[in-house]
Amino acid sequence: MSKLLRKTPFRKGLPIAALFDDQVYSLDEVKQTLAPRLPRIRQSPVVVTNALKDLSAAERPDLVHQILEVMMSEDVSVDLFQGNIAITAYARMTRWQKGLEVFSSLPQMRLSADVISYNATING
Repeated sequence: MSKLLRKTPFRKGLPIAALFDDQVYSLDEVKQTLAPRLPRIRQSPVVVTNALKDLSAAERPDLVHQILEVMMSEDVSVDLFQGNIAITAYARMTRWQKGLEVFSSLPQMRLSADVISYNATING
């Protein structure tokens, strides 16, 4: 487990967030890792929301984005709060272009941006 993740105060999202150490993962690797957990994610979206928060706090915005992409490809509903976590994660890392990419993909996720989405995108 990465040093960065160990320093992060985990909540109930630990099981999913803890699956990923500090290396870079391909989208296929993220998909394979999450596949057995998708039923639980569908049943309790707060599980993945907490994991996304933890990964964002651990400065892993690309992984947050990949998890959202896997959820969309597997027809798992994504909520605006989860989308905003990804935008904010990129903003914190001053990677505004990627945050803008997530912001631009909100309609594909069947989501409408809110004040938080706009603020995170502008401040990134």
